[in-house]
Amino acid sequence: PDDLTVGRYARAWYKRRVNSGRYSPLTLKDDELQVRKIEDLWGDTLLQNLTLKKVSDEYDKLLSSKKATKSTLHKLNAALSLIMDEAVANGLIGANPCGYVKAPRPKAKERKALSDEQALELAVALRTEEQTGNTVAVWIALATGMRRGEILGLVWRNVDFERKRIVIAPVEQPAAPADA
Repeated sequence: PDDLTVGRYARAWYKRRVNSGRYSPLTLKDDELQVRKIEDLWGDTLLQNLTLKKVSDEYDKLLSSKKATKSTLHKLNAALSLIMDEAVANGLIGANPCGYVKAPRPKAKERKALSDEQALELAVALRTEEQTGNTVAVWIALATGMRRGEILGLVWRNVDFERKRIVIAPVEQPAAPADA
């Protein structure tokens, strides 16, 4: 439709992601945050009127006013680009205006795994800690190498005590009401 705004389309995109059941709660929480920013910045802009210049100008304004970091803009641009890619795929716009945006890339944080000695030291320290959800999550991460989002998305049916396995599977979302 010719009157479809970026804000309305971004919100619908988010709802489709929630209803798909393919994304972890952490991913969806971040998606929600990005969609709110998109609504604030370009919510009333017609989908077909969002241009490379409008997007770039807004990023420049946010950076120069220190209202956003490079990392924040990188995440925002990634979400906006996904939304616009879908709009192109649906035939709503001819091209993704984010395709040529020079969104600043944050410096990659150096990640360093624990050494064997550090992992053993952590395991020994955990043995004396009270068994809480946090300590269990650290035990699971230490034993399996699972990431935080994977651990937080675990449900009982993904834990096989007989075979001593944990299955990483998409989080199932409740079905949307029929009248939605």
